[in-house]
Amino acid sequence: ATETRVLSDIEHPNIIKMRAFMKGSFFQADFFVVLDRLYDILNQRISKWKKLQPSGFRKMMDRKGKKSNAQYVERLTVIYDLASALSYLHEHGIIYRDIKPDNIGFDVRDDVKIFDFGLAREFKLAKQTEGGMYLMTADTGSPRYMAPEAALGKPYNENADVYSLSILAWQILKLETPYATFSMNMLRRTIYEKGARPVCDPKWSGIVTNLLQKSWAAPEKRPTMAQVVDKIENELNKNSSDPVLHLDASEKSLRMKQASSQ
Repeated sequence: ATETRVLSDIEHPNIIKMRAFMKGSFFQADFFVVLDRLYDILNQRISKWKKLQPSGFRKMMDRKGKKSNAQYVERLTVIYDLASALSYLHEHGIIYRDIKPDNIGFDVRDDVKIFDFGLAREFKLAKQTEGGMYLMTADTGSPRYMAPEAALGKPYNENADVYSLSILAWQILKLETPYATFSMNMLRRTIYEKGARPVCDPKWSGIVTNLLQKSWAAPEKRPTMAQVVDKIENELNKNSSDPVLHLDASEKSLRMKQASSQ
């Protein structure tokens, strides 16, 4: 029911498209939706990227780092597209709340698609508290990527998605699972309560490292998702010969509608 309501009102090139849904009550047992088919999920893609990392003889043959840079741009583009989609949701008053590799896929054209909107919520309809936060369900999402304020049952807002994306971005760039050996008690004590975070690779650019560290800081210190998009775009333009064509969420949506009608 939640997925149908959310997807019927939004359209973005990096969000899965709902093609149809069953006429009748959202809550009847045989209710269904028809979604675009996806051919890969991010967990599988990360495993492929890891296998493609140059090492040994392959690394010696790629002395100028051309292949490494191409892979870096590819992964950074995935982060950019995810940030763009989440920024679009935030502009429409929706918080996603379940960012993780299992909810991110790739279609037949290899375009990134966010799917599974079962935990999404219209935050503008939630009860707002002082400081621009909202009273929403605590402990919602995947513990490894969940913002500490949500995990601890405090009021939160769309910047919880910024935190979650920053942890996922670290995973995409590092090609390692964050907190892979942590139990729930360790996550709560070390990450949620004491504020420990993943260690950034010293080889990463200052733009990326600074962005990640700000994005997983305290809620009031985090950038907006739109600001994350701008920072990633700058980093892409520095590392790619093809400049990123900057389109805000509404422009992306309009282009997708025009392409669909042709």
